Amino acid sequence: MSSEATGAAAGAAATALGTAAVGNDAEKLQWIVTNQVDGVQMREMFWDLSKDVDVDALACNEAIKLLRTMTEEEKSQCCKSALSLLANKDDPRYMHYERILSSIFMAACNEGVLSLS
Repeated sequence: MSSEATGAAAGAAATALGTAAVGNDAEKLQWIVTNQVDGVQMREMFWDLSKDVDVDALACNEAIKLLRTMTEEEKSQCCKSALSLLANKDDPRYMHYERILSSIFMAACNEGVLSLS
């Protein structure tokens, strides 16, 4: 896949993240995580993604933008809800969920959006 096509795909993914997530904030965060994990699995099966596009960073940025709009109580409830994706350790996507959720939470903490407490 050419870097132009990859860039276009990343741009389309970023647009889709912004427009396709509907419903309450917890559902939006779960949608971002699930979409990222499912997309990673497809890319691993069919093609190598260009090194200049970090799709995890796109998902983290979208999640952080969403978290910035919430009160502390809403953030807490939303994050707890997102962690429900880790309820089934037998799910083949479990490791991917754990990785992207960890990335989101660490990036949000580093940017001061979430606290460690």
